[in-house]
Amino acid sequence: MMMCVYQIEVTTNLLITLYFSLVIMSMAKPSIPCGAIICLSYLFLTVGVPSEAVTLILCIEPIASMFNAVCNASSNITSTFILANNVNLIDLIDKEKYAEQN
Repeated sequence: MMMCVYQIEVTTNLLITLYFSLVIMSMAKPSIPCGAIICLSYLFLTVGVPSEAVTLILCIEPIASMFNAVCNASSNITSTFILANNVNLIDLIDKEKYAEQN
């Protein structure tokens, strides 16, 4: 989208450069909150987008980060439940016994 805003033509060489740059940056990204912004500023300069465009990403990042946190937590809870169910570590409540006790 930024490339469209700054009228940069998308070529095959540019896509190949973006692909390899993103693969390398995904491994080298600093493990700090919003560490991807550092990588994006370098990537923007590589393709010809001014680094000032990163400020637009900085405005959107906190909102996207909240959705990312919800997705990560949901997937962790779901995978834990599935794993515990597969190894029979979940105590299922027998509804009849529960009704008799109360």
